[in-house]
Amino acid sequence: MGRWIEVFDQKKKLVSRFDVIHGHGISLPHPEHGALSKEYLEKKARKRAHGKSLFLEAFPELGESFIELADARCGENAPYHLKKIVSLLSIYEKPAVERAVRESLKLGIAASEDVASLVADELRKPEPVEAVTYAPVQVARRDLSAYMALYAKGDAPCTPA
Repeated sequence: MGRWIEVFDQKKKLVSRFDVIHGHGISLPHPEHGALSKEYLEKKARKRAHGKSLFLEAFPELGESFIELADARCGENAPYHLKKIVSLLSIYEKPAVERAVRESLKLGIAASEDVASLVADELRKPEPVEAVTYAPVQVARRDLSAYMALYAKGDAPCTPA
């Protein structure tokens, strides 16, 4: 009833047969594969912990609650989104990103794209600008009789450059 993988040589003689076991927590049949898998999982866990620690360093007040939200919403991709949010600090000022993270906590969203759009929305709102005084516009007053004389003679009103 199970599935298996059969390995043949060039003469089509059966060399080995591996049972494929489907289930959670099943070790791999080859010991080297198990060691590689363990090494990969440890490396992956270090990367995830690094993403969370970066976020905690950048936002110590909001860190824990936002990381919990990111874990709940994004699952295993949470460290990726946390690193992307921290990278927004290279583009925007920290208070703007912090306000966006607070707003996303209220809304219950944790994806980096959503936080980035909240930062951009906040920056699109123009702050009131004080009135700037410009130099007054002056219109030159000319006598139009000079133009009438040109038309009367049949000349062009403007000379080509």
